[in-house]
Parts: sequence; structure tokens; C-alpha cells
Amino acid sequence: MSYFLKVHEFDRIKSKLFIALIVVIGISCKTSYYFSPNVIGKVVDHEDQPIEQVSIYFTDKSEMVKTEIDGDFYIKPKKITTSKKLNLSEQRMINSSFIIFYKKGYSPDTIDINNYDYDKSVFAADTLDLGKIILSKMKL
Repeated sequence: MSYFLKVHEFDRIKSKLFIALIVVIGISCKTSYYFSPNVIGKVVDHEDQPIEQVSIYFTDKSEMVKTEIDGDFYIKPKKITTSKKLNLSEQRMINSSFIIFYKKGYSPDTIDINNYDYDKSVFAADTLDLGKIILSKMKL
């Protein structure tokens, strides 16, 4: 009877190890999708003076940054990690190509990064330099 209990206990341990292995494999089988490149640039006024603390975000508000004191900005690529494969319509829903620049006292600006030359594949994580973005002061 003691031998039977040991074998039975060993079978339970094997079952638990198998379940743990399946869980670890399931967790590690995730895919990361990048839906925009790294985006850099500088925000200035019409006199080429940098504008600090400009709010910059994609239209889906998934990423938001502010310009530095020298007007420079950096937006990391939108990254989604999932265990399921995204179909084309899901990718399009997530992928917003419009970036909005907003600061109180200035006219907001919207840029479509698809108008710039960069690798637009789903897995692209290149850097897109927008150069200088000029914001106009609002007239009172």
C-alpha cells in the first residue's frame, strides 16, 4: 500500500509540473507589435525660438509627451504585446498616424506621419525625424 501511495503522489507531481510548463510556455509565446516609428523633432515659433511644454500625442491619445526646454521631443513607438495574432482590421484600429501638437496660446497643429518617408510595416521601429514643427501664436 505504501508503494501505491508513492506512485500516486509521483503522478500528481508530474501533473502539476506539466500544468506549470504549459503556463510558462503560454506566457512566453507573446508577440510584440510596433505601430509607429520612434518620432523625434523640435517645436519652434515663427522666429525659430523653441517652445517648451508643448503637448504631443497621437489622436488615439495612446502616447503623450511634452517638449523639452529646447523644444525637442521624442515619442517611443506604440508597442502592443499580445498572445494572439492581430488581424489587419485590428492593426488599423490601433494604428493612429496623426500626431497633434498643442500648447495654450498657440494654434494647434496636426501631422500625418504617413506623409513622411519611413518603413510603415507593422514591425517597424525605425526613427522618423519630423524636423522643425512651427506653431503660430494665436491672435487675441
